[in-house]
Amino acid sequence: MKIRSVFFAMVCALALCALPTTLFGQEKKEAPPAPSPAEMEAMMKLYEKYATPGPQHKEFEQMVGHWEAVTQTWMPPGQPPMVTKGSSDFHLILGGRYLVQEFKGEFMGKPFAGFGITGYDNFKKQFTNTWVDTLSTVPLNTIGTADATGKVVTYVGKWDDPVTNEKDKPAKMILKTVDANKQIFEYYDTIPNVGEVKIMEITYTRKK
Repeated sequence: MKIRSVFFAMVCALALCALPTTLFGQEKKEAPPAPSPAEMEAMMKLYEKYATPGPQHKEFEQMVGHWEAVTQTWMPPGQPPMVTKGSSDFHLILGGRYLVQEFKGEFMGKPFAGFGITGYDNFKKQFTNTWVDTLSTVPLNTIGTADATGKVVTYVGKWDDPVTNEKDKPAKMILKTVDANKQIFEYYDTIPNVGEVKIMEITYTRKK
């Protein structure tokens, strides 16, 4: 009996699908007209404009190469930092549109590796960064804004902390360009009842 009921319901559903949509007061919408050749050309020029690397992408070139890294980690904050050494290689991809970073070092006495892609969104006029590493299975996506000098870029985003079970926790990173051979990266965490504190600083020095 149950099988017959299910079969009957399926037949009814198919019959309803076969009825003209006008019976339900819904008329089939006509497809929008195709753009003219002039409109197509204008759209392509607009896409090309936002896809063309600009001065912000040009700045990525100064990071290309091999860098030595010294990392200071404050765990817990306020105590003497844990100091480790590592290295980082930077190279450009997709015609200079993105800067790729490959980091190798150690954390808490174990090997650590990270991979990041930095870009600049010509449309939204902001930097973008996606970071993945061996300490997590979730990418950290942030957006960045440069100061008036262009030498300090502050990135913000959100992440989930499995240790504290916090969801959408604020993430803040600051990248400072000291000169052509030195960069300083800072990472800030937000701790309940404490506020925002710096928990990591990495000093990059270009290997000569």
